[in-house]
Amino acid sequence: MHRSKFIIALVAVAVQVGIAHAQNTYYVDASCGDDAWAGIDSDCVAPDGPKATIQAAIDDAVAGDSVVLAPGTYVGPGNRDLNFQGKPIVVRSEQPNNVGVVHATVIDCQGSASDPHRAFLFVSGEQGTSVVDGLTMINGYAPLENVGGGTYSVGGAILCTNASSPTIRRCILRSNYALGDEPVI
Repeated sequence: MHRSKFIIALVAVAVQVGIAHAQNTYYVDASCGDDAWAGIDSDCVAPDGPKATIQAAIDDAVAGDSVVLAPGTYVGPGNRDLNFQGKPIVVRSEQPNNVGVVHATVIDCQGSASDPHRAFLFVSGEQGTSVVDGLTMINGYAPLENVGGGTYSVGGAILCTNASSPTIRRCILRSNYALGDEPVI
């Protein structure tokens, strides 16, 4: 009898731990989302519909969660200079294996020399479990800034500093700019 109570208690703890760490998916849709919504449903209906900006979904996400972007062009504040804040999460298109969807899911940084912006800023030691998958990033512009003890223009589309080493896969980077011979990523 004592052993069966122990097993039941162990199962109850395992179920509670599983529920506490369930992975969530947050949806973002530039055409119909609202940052006041929960972002837990891809249907554009309050209160659970998609977020309007990528950063709002990243802010809500915790370790192991995914942020899924509907096809569309994402521009402006909240859709550029995106910061994972050290979180091991995935930000991806709806179908990262489908090149047509990757081409149609665009982060347009709208960067320029007078108004520089990148798609992503990995500056908090993110590792391989921080993932960007199946997105197109365009018009990033890296300013001259202090990086690694010197002044450089690096990472036109994606900046990785402070030992950050995220996973970037199945992405298209087009028309991103960094001064000099440094890499665009």
